[in-house]
Amino acid sequence: MITVAIGDIHGNYDLLDRLLVEINAYCIRERGLGPPKLVFLGDYVDRGPDSRRVIRRVRLYRSGPPSVFAEITRI
Repeated sequence: MITVAIGDIHGNYDLLDRLLVEINAYCIRERGLGPPKLVFLGDYVDRGPDSRRVIRRVRLYRSGPPSVFAEITRI
């Protein structure tokens, strides 16, 4: 299993979505592996245009592939 750290999303949902698609494609299609373990670090919502969607997307990983989350202390 590959572990991928994702940091400082800053409310940029479109970039996060594109990154997750690329990571999964790399692990599954190119390497023949299962989904990677994701480690979400840094700011989820600071400054970006679509913080609500970022939080919704990140929460999906709590019940999906193995993931680790930095604590969200303020929104």
